[in-house]
Amino acid sequence: MKNLAIITLSLISLSTSFSLFPSLSLPSVPLYPSSLIPLFMKDPVKEITKIYCVLKNVNIARSCARENNQGKISDFFRKCMQKITSLKTLDEMRDFYCNKMNLEETFKAKACLDPGIMNMVLTDATFVPTILNCLFKAKNSEK
Repeated sequence: MKNLAIITLSLISLSTSFSLFPSLSLPSVPLYPSSLIPLFMKDPVKEITKIYCVLKNVNIARSCARENNQGKISDFFRKCMQKITSLKTLDEMRDFYCNKMNLEETFKAKACLDPGIMNMVLTDATFVPTILNCLFKAKNSEK
């Protein structure tokens, strides 16, 4: 019963946020495969990383996230990376995160990113579909 209440509140929250912010409309047909949702909910950082690190047009994903009130993910990523490296730009941090971290740095990044991203997943019903749509929008622009 508790889970039903949480799901109901999430759906109410989701529909309310779309009516209050009409620009926050998700496409009627998602840009991402629906099979990603369970994986994303289990380990969001891992799933974001798989897509984010291979994107050629990462700025499309970042812009999309900001335009849809999810720019907090970039801000949070920057804060975590600043705990590990002295790099300044998101592009430098992304290259470091995706290609250059050693094992110790990987554990530090995971320890910082996991709780914050999971909190975004659990407290914002628009987070998962918006981030997935933005990542796949960027991925689809490469074709």
